[in-house]
Amino acid sequence: MRTPSLPSVPSLVAVLPVVAVALAVPTAALAQPGRSGGDLRLEDTEIVIEKSRTNELPPASRNFEQLRIPPPPPVKKEVKYDFRDFRIPDRPLPVTPRPAPIRQENAAPVPGVYVEGGYGNYGTPYGRLGAYTKPSTKFRAGVDARHQSSGTGPVDGRLSGGGHTAAGAEVELFGKALAIGARAGFERNSTYFYGYDRARSAWAEKGSTGRRDSLEQYHNRINAEVMLRSTDVKRPVQTEIAAGVRTWQNRFDEKEMDVYGRLNLGFALDETNRFTAKADFSNLTYTSYLEQTRTFGQTTLAYEHDGSRFDVQLGATAGYTSDTLNDAKQFNVYPAVRVSTEVIENRLVVFGGAGGGLERTSMYNLTRENPWLAGSVPESQIVIPNGGIQQTLGVPVADVNRLLSLYGGLSISPARAVRVLGRVSYNRFRNLYFYNPRGIDSLRYTLTYAVRPDGRPAGLTGNPGDPDRKPEQDQVVTNLNIHGELTVDVSRKVQVALKVDADTWEADSLRKAYHRPNFQATLTSSFVVIEKLRIAPEVYVIGSSYGLGAFPTNADGLRPMRETDTVVDINLCADYQLTPQFRIFALGQNLTGQNYQRFLNYPVRGITVIGGLGYQF
Repeated sequence: MRTPSLPSVPSLVAVLPVVAVALAVPTAALAQPGRSGGDLRLEDTEIVIEKSRTNELPPASRNFEQLRIPPPPPVKKEVKYDFRDFRIPDRPLPVTPRPAPIRQENAAPVPGVYVEGGYGNYGTPYGRLGAYTKPSTKFRAGVDARHQSSGTGPVDGRLSGGGHTAAGAEVELFGKALAIGARAGFERNSTYFYGYDRARSAWAEKGSTGRRDSLEQYHNRINAEVMLRSTDVKRPVQTEIAAGVRTWQNRFDEKEMDVYGRLNLGFALDETNRFTAKADFSNLTYTSYLEQTRTFGQTTLAYEHDGSRFDVQLGATAGYTSDTLNDAKQFNVYPAVRVSTEVIENRLVVFGGAGGGLERTSMYNLTRENPWLAGSVPESQIVIPNGGIQQTLGVPVADVNRLLSLYGGLSISPARAVRVLGRVSYNRFRNLYFYNPRGIDSLRYTLTYAVRPDGRPAGLTGNPGDPDRKPEQDQVVTNLNIHGELTVDVSRKVQVALKVDADTWEADSLRKAYHRPNFQATLTSSFVVIEKLRIAPEVYVIGSSYGLGAFPTNADGLRPMRETDTVVDINLCADYQLTPQFRIFALGQNLTGQNYQRFLNYPVRGITVIGGLGYQF
């Protein structure tokens, strides 16, 4: 949205000599030489006007020449490309509310080397080491490593401990037209399958190293990526190319390797019109009891117009997945349409659109949401094209197919530092996964789809012996989401962000939307109380959801339905800067002390307090 321009600096500078000459004339008249005392009569003066004469100013001195303001170069409007697609993004289902960060995770990396260390209850050591280069027009680089673990947990002491270790590095070199970069990382999450029934389980007996080892689980993840992108935004063609690999492995020799690539292109027709293209590719190999290769590809082509008060995107998305689970539709086409208009300049924007697309699902990401997901004793089946014989596979994984998303909303800026966003969306899914404990025990989780009300995976249609049997197809899951956001940012001293989501889920074959709550709210904030003291309160509220209990079944032949807890989690971080280099911090997590179960059978730790020191070189 454009604003009127002010007069240029050179035009003002050009007027100054004329003003100076005008002011000098009366001054010269009052300072005629040869007069003294009170005789104020003017001498006779002959004025000669010569048309050929030109007024010449003396050359500027060296000091004034240094202050000369050069004329500005011609200004060409920069065409900026936004390669984010316009579909409503998924909201992750956290295992537990994210703990308050000890460092401000959304802040830009601070140049230099820093080290942090602390300790808390539940036998919780914390450490972090990082280093980042100073801002430069030639390159940037950084490394970061951290560790946090707990020796004990909420159930049977050491049998519910856990930890997280991560390290990463990145580098990017900048040229006049292109930038090239690379990044790599490693992380390890460790936990235990402590969701057993302590009243009747042998695992509840303490003092057995063998039982402890049999419950241990870990997830190792490695990622590496190289990237090439345009840096000259004045050029009509903008490019971003990336390729990488992600690997995952757990304790039970289940493995996954994902080789992926993405391409983003933008071609400007003029200052307000352009074409964009976005392509994603992934070839994923999952190894459990069998090896499964899953191919994914998706492309979005669109025309975009960026007007002064009206923006529009018109396009389409085509996606392909090789998944066959639940008779998945492999080739799909979706709309990619978005329209927005600025009703009140800089105050109110109304938008709406339609979208859809395939969403890549992998164990790499699923185990981040739920670390107790494992298929070491498979009870799911998938049809392998080898004569129709059913063979077992660890965890039934398929890409989510967002058939359609219709959305609309508005963005309001009632004040300079305040922004409000409201959005309503209607969504239709196929192969949308739900988490449930396996029927044979309550320890390990698997994925459930909208196929059967008892939570069992899809089988074959018809009766045994029929020649035309094929995989059962899951039902369409519909979702109505109401989303709201409020952000306040006052000179970095007061920062508040509130996000609220209310959802309804429907599917004919689902008794409940397992482990998908109908309400989630997050309040994060940061306040600079005094110059050296910052506090960061956070509040998480997650509504209750449902999961299926283990066998035996109830009277109607279905597994019993169990409700999870409503989560109210409060975290608080305080950070005091003793010197420009030295700081102390304290972190409190789950201050309500509620051992809630975000996932059925797995209570979380109660009040956790960590204190420590930080130093920056």
